[in-house]
Amino acid sequence: MRYPLIIKCLFIIFCQFTASLSLAFEAPPKVNISAEPDWVQLSQITEQPLADMRRPNHYYLVEEQANAGDIKQAFYRYAYSPTDSSGLNDYSDVSIYFNPAYETLTIHKVSVIRNGQTIYQLRQEDIQLLNAEDDKDSNIYSGEYQALIQLKNVQIGDLIDYSYSIIGINPVFDGHFDYSNWLAWGIDVDEVHILVTAPSDNHIRFNVYGMDNSIVDVSTHHNQQYFQIRLTDIPALPDEDKVPGWQYTAPYVEFSDYQSWHDVARWADKLFKLDSLNSTAYSAYISELKQLPVEQALNNAINFVQNDVRYLGLELGVNSHKPHHPAEVFENRFGDCKDKSFLLVDLLKAIGVEANVALVSTRRKRALDQRLPGHYAFNHAITKIKWRDQDYWIDPTVTHQGSKIENKHQFNYERALVVSADSKALIDATPIQNIQTRVDVIETIIAPDYFSPVYWRVKTTFSGEEAEYMRYKLATSGIQKLEKQYINYYAKTYPKIKPIQKLKAIDNLEANTIVFEERYLVPGYWSLTEDKSAEFKLTANYVSQYLTQPETIIRQHPLSIGEPVHSSHKVTIQFPEDIDFSQSSSENVINNEYLLFKSKIEYDRRRLTFINELNIKQSFVPAADVADYLSVAKTIDNQMMYTNSITNVTQEYAIEEMKTLLSALNQKQLAD
Repeated sequence: MRYPLIIKCLFIIFCQFTASLSLAFEAPPKVNISAEPDWVQLSQITEQPLADMRRPNHYYLVEEQANAGDIKQAFYRYAYSPTDSSGLNDYSDVSIYFNPAYETLTIHKVSVIRNGQTIYQLRQEDIQLLNAEDDKDSNIYSGEYQALIQLKNVQIGDLIDYSYSIIGINPVFDGHFDYSNWLAWGIDVDEVHILVTAPSDNHIRFNVYGMDNSIVDVSTHHNQQYFQIRLTDIPALPDEDKVPGWQYTAPYVEFSDYQSWHDVARWADKLFKLDSLNSTAYSAYISELKQLPVEQALNNAINFVQNDVRYLGLELGVNSHKPHHPAEVFENRFGDCKDKSFLLVDLLKAIGVEANVALVSTRRKRALDQRLPGHYAFNHAITKIKWRDQDYWIDPTVTHQGSKIENKHQFNYERALVVSADSKALIDATPIQNIQTRVDVIETIIAPDYFSPVYWRVKTTFSGEEAEYMRYKLATSGIQKLEKQYINYYAKTYPKIKPIQKLKAIDNLEANTIVFEERYLVPGYWSLTEDKSAEFKLTANYVSQYLTQPETIIRQHPLSIGEPVHSSHKVTIQFPEDIDFSQSSSENVINNEYLLFKSKIEYDRRRLTFINELNIKQSFVPAADVADYLSVAKTIDNQMMYTNSITNVTQEYAIEEMKTLLSALNQKQLAD
């Protein structure tokens, strides 16, 4: 069986890093086989006839139990039947993931039952242990293993029933208990059973999202407290795309023994304490920074950590959450989010700039306000910098940003916990002042007549986050590849298009802008008709890419429409003669809570200009407003093109001038 989505979220590792086990283990760990432990409470399963089962698989039971005693244990049991060929292909093996650096895996049973008879029971030799480093391509390593059992002779309608326990917890958590689970998934489930057991003196808190807290039955017996949930006939969740990460799309329960965010901050603060470590190279670099003006040293330190220290997470054992020493990260020239953030904080403090590591969630953001305090609340670390009475939220894992702190794009993680023993609560991590993200496209088309190729000039200015993205593309793809992509995109409309200048990129790191310049000759621009008319079209559609078009229209959840951005696309055509297009002049404005769109057509003597501007003002649209938003988006999308024609055109107009221009351009191209 493929690793079920319903259990993948149980232990979310801070910074989401996984690591190569070969760095920590010379031989694969052992997997035990034994009966279910005495502390668990097992549910009963009643098989159903195949005709009554759901397709492509029928889930009978999801049973997950956690013991928060001195020895942390988690018990899992799943029972289901593949009910057609696709279910048979997808659910005929069992995969269990664990980290032997601090966890022991014990499998209790893997059974295949047919017509009430057990036809398969797990044997030790059936267990294959595989390196589970599925994030290698992202330079992320933690030492996780996969125990794989490939079931034999499974048939449609068989009941697959398996259970296992994972014993132990990463010592970096200092014995704290933070456990969570979904209560519904993208499939129907007959029964869900959640049980948390803890000593009576362990102050466990719980909260349920999407359902009432009363579904948790709380009881005490023999100095043990029990928190139990039993649900039946859980329907599949609707599948909606483009939902903001902070929106809970399924009922969810969590348990934690942290009493406040202050407790979490104090736990994290212990991890970010500096041990003594002598490093001549690191000390020398700090001395170099101190010789510079503070502003220059500040920017140099940020740019060094972002661009010269590569992203690599070696997250073995306690280093899943505890950062490596800044001097070690400096000398290795690699580190993960917490390593790079801690290094940057240490450098900035050395030059007298106030800075702290801040824990954030790249997905949950504002939803952290609803969550119980716990160490699993966060999956990323950034740096909070106080500079000239202004808070800056700098992500040291981001590369190719502008060179000055005030012009770097700051990602809006909305909520953060500053790593400090003095932190009492989550704070607002919304950047107060952020460089505007925008793209401005200016096209100029010069037509010497209605038969010759037109001269086409394109200038695109990227600012803020868009500049940083294009800078990254230039660094990873190269300008030649982008140049080829651009001309092939245009060639879909104008197959005979020819470049007369190589794509030029003008990068201004201080202002955090990039300007692209393009030059082309476009034969066949005009569509000539038999009645001597020349038809043309102006396309100002760059802004349309920021109009979100979801697959799910009728929704229960908000629609994510991206971060605020401003885009404009201006196209000007210069005709060979003065033609009266004054009747085409127009202006259209659409303005609501989520976007502002302006479309304008202007004519000034020989020049006709078509302009579209779009300003995305919010990052999401509430479900109740999605239909209206999409209706407006469709109206806007229909205004991306202007078409018209010129009658009674003649070939003689400016033909000699065009021949001279073509000859000069061809000579220049040969010279280049």
